[in-house]
Amino acid sequence: MRTLVVYWKSGEAKGYSDLLPCRWFEAEGEWPSVTHDILGPRNGKWPAKFTLTVKGDVALFDYAGKNGEHISANENYTVCIGTLKIVFKANSSRTIVRQILWRNHDDKKFQTADVDYFEQDLTEKEDALFNPLDLEDGRKWIKQMIVLRRGQSSFRKKLMIAYESRCAITGCTIPEVLEAAHISPYMGDKTNHVTNGLLLRADIHTLFDCGLIEVSRDYKIIAPDHIRTFYQLPERITLPHVKRDWPNQDALEQKLRDD
Repeated sequence: MRTLVVYWKSGEAKGYSDLLPCRWFEAEGEWPSVTHDILGPRNGKWPAKFTLTVKGDVALFDYAGKNGEHISANENYTVCIGTLKIVFKANSSRTIVRQILWRNHDDKKFQTADVDYFEQDLTEKEDALFNPLDLEDGRKWIKQMIVLRRGQSSFRKKLMIAYESRCAITGCTIPEVLEAAHISPYMGDKTNHVTNGLLLRADIHTLFDCGLIEVSRDYKIIAPDHIRTFYQLPERITLPHVKRDWPNQDALEQKLRDD
């Protein structure tokens, strides 16, 4: 099942991941009582109840409910009460996420959510492996989530070969923290091409996805001064030795415009 994984990087939900089936975004409508799974930092897994509204390029997850009917159930699992807003790229049939925002239950305005997100297949077989009371199953689940974050295995392998197992920005050569980053958002196998990817260290991948680190069409690294200084970023990325594996310049330019 194709799933949007939303990983929270700060705040009360830090370390937790919302698992949202992508089929929910296929049609417009309002569903008053829906449940999705939350994956916790210690491998716990529990439900969150909400009202789902899908309209235009926006999906709203209201964890309070129209009349507060979900508050009690969610508080039992310490689920944050508020509304998650997913904004999709225009004319993408709600398949490409442009922005994710959050509004606390008592607030009026949405704020940009400090999250990382990616899509992946979470099959029933993988779900069945999980048992929070079984340490071995917990280790399997951790490994699965690491694989999901690194990127599709075949795509990552291609990038590992092209970039000689070295981060294109930092030069890091530790395989366990190297991830396959898409330049244009993942939309199936056609976007899993070497020229639509960069091999990046995990933290750099997050900054790249958030638009805090960019790469221009001439392969220069663009970043705010504080990030450039903190990470000691070079002027340009390290390119693959084989020119046909170089990042697609049009894709890099499009990402700059979108961000």
